[in-house]
Amino acid sequence: MSRALSPVLLAISLALAGTAGAQQADSFPHAKHAALFPSCLGCHTGVAMKDSAVYPPANSCSGCHDGTQKTSDGRVIRKVNWQPRATYAATNLIFSHLTHAQKTHTERDTKACVSCHQQAGTTQWMSVVAARPETCITCHEHAAPSHLAAGASCSTCHVPLAQATHLTSQQISGFPTPDSHNAPDYLSKHAPADQQAASQCAICHTQQSCARCHMNASTTPSIVALGSNAAVAQAVASKPAQYPLPSSHTVPGFAESHAGAATASYASCGNCHARQSCQTCHLQVGAHDAIAKLPTPAPGGAQGVQLRRANPTDLLREVTFRTAAVVPPNVKVVHVHPADWIENHRTAAASGAANCASCHLKRYCADCHDGVGRIKYHPQNFVQGHAAQAYGREQDCASCHNNEAFCVSCHKSTGIAATGNRNGATHNQSPNWLIDHAQAARLELANCTTCHKQADCMQCHSTTTWGVNPHGPDFNAKLMAAKNSQICYYCHLTNPVKE
Repeated sequence: MSRALSPVLLAISLALAGTAGAQQADSFPHAKHAALFPSCLGCHTGVAMKDSAVYPPANSCSGCHDGTQKTSDGRVIRKVNWQPRATYAATNLIFSHLTHAQKTHTERDTKACVSCHQQAGTTQWMSVVAARPETCITCHEHAAPSHLAAGASCSTCHVPLAQATHLTSQQISGFPTPDSHNAPDYLSKHAPADQQAASQCAICHTQQSCARCHMNASTTPSIVALGSNAAVAQAVASKPAQYPLPSSHTVPGFAESHAGAATASYASCGNCHARQSCQTCHLQVGAHDAIAKLPTPAPGGAQGVQLRRANPTDLLREVTFRTAAVVPPNVKVVHVHPADWIENHRTAAASGAANCASCHLKRYCADCHDGVGRIKYHPQNFVQGHAAQAYGREQDCASCHNNEAFCVSCHKSTGIAATGNRNGATHNQSPNWLIDHAQAARLELANCTTCHKQADCMQCHSTTTWGVNPHGPDFNAKLMAAKNSQICYYCHLTNPVKE
C-alpha cells in the first residue's frame, strides 16, 4: 500500500502497536553519516510534508555510493543498491508525523526528531532508534506509570483490533500481556465495568477472543460490540479455553440448590455452560425450559465446561447414587444428595420437594422398589387403600408392576378378580355397571386389566359373540387399520374397513 504521509493510520517504526520487542531493525548506519547530515529532514523530507514519501529516493544514495568516488583518505565508496520501502509493516497505531509536528509546533525544527528517536543513554547526533512506547508516555502518560498500566488510555494511540485488519495472526499472538492480566483472579473479574473499560479491551480483543471460552459470545452485547477480525480467530485457535471456578460454586450444597441461580441469570450460566453440559444430569423434562435458553456449541468452537456423570457407561442413562469404582482423571464427582439420602429420601420424593424426574428414569426407582423385595415404596397399609389412588392415576402402578400379572394374581387371591361373571365383584355398588362401564374403560383401560383379561371383554365385544360395538362415535376405523390392521382381527373375522 502507498505510504504517502497523511494524518491517518501511519506507522514507520513499529511492526506491532505497543510491542517494544517487535520494532524494525535500523538497517541504515546513521552514526557513520552523522557528519554529512545536520538535519533528519535532509533525507526524510516527507516527514514534514503532506502526501510525500518518508524515505528518500534511490538516487539520493547513489550520488555518492556509485562505486567510483573516493573518500578524502583515498578509499573507494562502495556501490549500494538501496530502494525505498514500498510497503510498511501492519500496525494498529494511530500516528502521523505531520500531525504530531503541527500539534507540537515542530514542523520547522530540524532536530525535533531526536525527542522520540534518540537512543537511550547517549546524546550523540544520529544515534537514533525506532520510537518506543516508553518514549511516548513521557508526554502522553494519561496518569499511567507505564505503557501497559491499567490506567493507560490506549485509544489515544491505537485503533480497535477489529479495524486493524492488516495485522497477521502471528503479530496478534505477539501482543504483550498487561500485568493486570496475570493476577490470579483476573479471569473471574475481567468483565469490563463500564464503556470506558470496554473500549480498552477492544484495542487488543475482538469477538473471537472471547468466543474461545464464552459459550454465549454471539449474544452478549459487550462482546458483540468488540467487532470481528478473522486473524484473531487464527491466533486463538490453538489456545485452550479456561474456566475458573466461581466462588458461588464452592458453597456447600451448590449442586442441589443451583436451580434458583440458574433460572435467575441464564446469561451468567451461558458464559461457561452449553445445553449439553446440563443435560449430562438433567435427563428428563424437569429443567427443559431453563436448559433450552442456554447456547449450543458451534462445531469446532468452544464446548464449554464439560460435566460427566459418575457412571458414564450406563446404557440406561440413569444417574446413580453409587460412585464409580474408578473415577477418570480430572473428573470431579459431585454428589447432589447427602450421604444418607437413600435411607431418607422417601418424604422428599413423595411430596415432590425433590424433582426426581430431572435426573432419574422411573425404572431406576424400580431397581429397589420392585414391589416384592426387601425395600418397599408404599407406606404401611397401602394395599388396603390403594384402589382410589390406582383408579385416579395418582400412582403409576405400571412403572413397577405388571398389571395383568402382579395385580391380577393378588386380586384373584382376595376374590375380587373377574371369574367369567360379567358382574365383577368390585362393581356390586353400581347396579347398571355393565351398561355404564364404557366410559370408564375408554379413560382407564389399564385399571380394568388389573382384574380382567382380554377374553372377558370379548364375551360381548366380538363379531363371534354378542357383537357389541366397543368403539365410540368418533372412532376412526380407517386410521386405526392403517396403523395396525392386525389388532382388528382380535374381534373381527375379516377386515372391518372393507366389510
